[in-house]
Amino acid sequence: MPRPPFSGQELSNHDRPANMTAPPISGPNLAAVLHGSGDLRVEERPLPEPGEGDVLVAMRSVGICGSDVHYWEDGRIGSFV
Repeated sequence: MPRPPFSGQELSNHDRPANMTAPPISGPNLAAVLHGSGDLRVEERPLPEPGEGDVLVAMRSVGICGSDVHYWEDGRIGSFV
């Protein structure tokens, strides 16, 4: 889904009324799950329920860094397996 253009009318958190809530997140919750060295699978996972004082953030895009690739290839980074 393309990101809508910035309208300049968005409210900062300080301007937002306390009772204002975001629309519900819809669609599948996809996660890249590493099952082992070279075994990366995209899986649908349940949406977590935010607790008191928590927020649920809808990601529009993510990135993969060199450490992620190293972990995928070798199944470890340093002592983290």
